[in-house]
Amino acid sequence: MKDNYDQFGGLKREELIQLCAELQDKVTKTISLKQELIGIKNDLDQELNRFRMIEEFGREGIFQDSIESFGVHTVESFVQVFEQPHCLVAEYSPEHKRLQILNSFGFHELEIPKYVAFDAQYLVKKEGFFLQQEVYLNDIFQFLRLQDALIGPFLDSEGKFSGLIICGQMSKDKLFYSPIKPNDRHAFTVMSRKAGYLLQNFRYNQKLKLEIEIRAAIEKELEAKANDLMRSNKDLEQFAYIVSHDLKAPLLNISGFAQLLDSKYRDALDKNGQEYLNYILEGVQRFRNVIDALLQFSRNVKAAEQKENVLLNQIFDNIQRSFAFTINTRQAVIQVGDLPDIYANKDLLQQLFQNLISNALKFTPKVGTPKIVVDEQECEEDFLIRVSDNGIGIEESFLKDIFIPFRRLNQTKDFEGNGIGLSICKKIVEQHNGKIWADSKGLGQGTTFYVSLPK
Repeated sequence: MKDNYDQFGGLKREELIQLCAELQDKVTKTISLKQELIGIKNDLDQELNRFRMIEEFGREGIFQDSIESFGVHTVESFVQVFEQPHCLVAEYSPEHKRLQILNSFGFHELEIPKYVAFDAQYLVKKEGFFLQQEVYLNDIFQFLRLQDALIGPFLDSEGKFSGLIICGQMSKDKLFYSPIKPNDRHAFTVMSRKAGYLLQNFRYNQKLKLEIEIRAAIEKELEAKANDLMRSNKDLEQFAYIVSHDLKAPLLNISGFAQLLDSKYRDALDKNGQEYLNYILEGVQRFRNVIDALLQFSRNVKAAEQKENVLLNQIFDNIQRSFAFTINTRQAVIQVGDLPDIYANKDLLQQLFQNLISNALKFTPKVGTPKIVVDEQECEEDFLIRVSDNGIGIEESFLKDIFIPFRRLNQTKDFEGNGIGLSICKKIVEQHNGKIWADSKGLGQGTTFYVSLPK
């Protein structure tokens, strides 16, 4: 008996039994813990695999080229990820307060409507939740006959509700499919958010594609109109030359015979006859001037494309030399300030400001000294040149009409001209992508012309 006692290290039988029980308990707990860890690992592996599938869903979803393919891709992916037999995806329209069913899966025996009346204000939750927890939604989607289902709302980049996804099972499916676990809500929320962003991205791309198509159509239309305009300009130029040639020939005959009448038979005519002859001579000359002006205005001025650095002060020096006789005769005063250098066509700018100076000299009272001031007004984006005079002025109601071809505000007998000069000025300025306008305080108050050209 003593030997048996010593064999177990001096332990009594009761103590030995207690020790064995403790060891067995530890072994049991270790096995249980191991099984629990294996279960956790399996759950983690399953969740990790699920999130890999969600990422794959997002990568493939980017390349969907139609809303139909997006709907099919979405429902099939949700069914695969959450292993449920039924799924439905819908897009929300806040204008109509309804859901449009984009696609569904597994509802072969049911008639799925195209639209479902829905008011987003009753959807407070932004995370995935069980359909049966929300009475409003459960009533709306009662026709789906789902008894165990998750709903995931779609949110756009601004957090606004844009649609939803429903995934779950009917009562008859419970024999073949595992029930949805509460822990599935997190992954369902993540995948729903991704689906919502994909839907928003698809709509943005669709809108951008439509805008590109519209812009391409507009550009094509503008190109066609530009070509039509070019043809029209060429036709107009050709027409002007034809008019110039065809009308000048008979006009020269009329003018020649009128001059013969004037030189040989004026004395044989009575006072009325001589007056009529004067009308003929004056009319022929005005007609010739109109034909020349029409030719000049309608000519397609390609010179605007030939640009260089133009010294405006030199331009006005040339203009003053050209009008030296008129300036001296009228004792006119022309003050030209320090003007900028402008990148433009030199010949066209010469014609532009020559027409303005010519008008300023012409439309002044016969009594008095014409005074013309040319300067630059400070402007950030454009060169703004002012040409001011102390002439007869213009009524405010007529300021918008002065650039219309052949529109004269004065009688021919008072001031000569054909009414085309300012129209040519406007055309030249527009060819340089600029603007021209006039300002006057009224009759007798002078006029200021503004020429704005881009820097």
